[in-house]
Amino acid sequence: MEFCYDDFTKGYVLNLIRDRRTSAKLKYGNEINTFTFTNFTAQDFNLFFTICWHIKEKKSKKITISFDELKEFMPTKIKNNKRFFKAVSAFVCKLLNGYIKEFKKWKGFILSYKVLEKEKALSIVVSDMAYNILFHTYYLTEFDLNEFCSIKNKYTKTLFRLLKQYENMNKNPASGLKNIVMEKQEFLEFMNCPEKYKDKMIFTDRKILIPAIDELNKTSQSFENVSYQKIKEGGVIKKFEISFQTIR
Repeated sequence: MEFCYDDFTKGYVLNLIRDRRTSAKLKYGNEINTFTFTNFTAQDFNLFFTICWHIKEKKSKKITISFDELKEFMPTKIKNNKRFFKAVSAFVCKLLNGYIKEFKKWKGFILSYKVLEKEKALSIVVSDMAYNILFHTYYLTEFDLNEFCSIKNKYTKTLFRLLKQYENMNKNPASGLKNIVMEKQEFLEFMNCPEKYKDKMIFTDRKILIPAIDELNKTSQSFENVSYQKIKEGGVIKKFEISFQTIR
């Protein structure tokens, strides 16, 4: 009897690997947290950090990642490869138009790419700077990719990365909480807040911050007691303070 290693079997094996993996730790330079993720969806974030993980696993600037590998950490199974091909193609176009704020000369995380529909794979060439940030930086953000990809809301994913960047900071001895204070503009830009919300804080609260914090408090394996407050000067919002506790 001939054994056929079909798509179902490959998917089953990948799920076994994922179930057995206690964690899939991703480490990268904090500079990536300043990357402009313009119009990214929750799935786009999952794809981006899955690609980062495979770059680090394969230790190469030029890699080919199968669709099965790209789906490996997705919280739900994706069976329609034609639709997934379109989603990956749209995602890579967004990625090419991004840049890191500290390095205005660096346009795009990747230099070139091919989305191979027949082969069901993505082939990319990563820029030198992107590769160095993934491998050769001192200040690092680290999280489990399974946990990150399980987060549903794209703004929750962004807030999660911010807390991960600062999770080793000292606690406030009075409250037992860790506190991140950021200028209003800096925080809203980090959260990729749409321009239409930036001057209408009631919408920023309802559409971005409250849902993101609510999801973290209900589902996060890393953080609890997450909250925020606006710091005003002369009645004008100048800063945001994010408070949280880590779960060990």
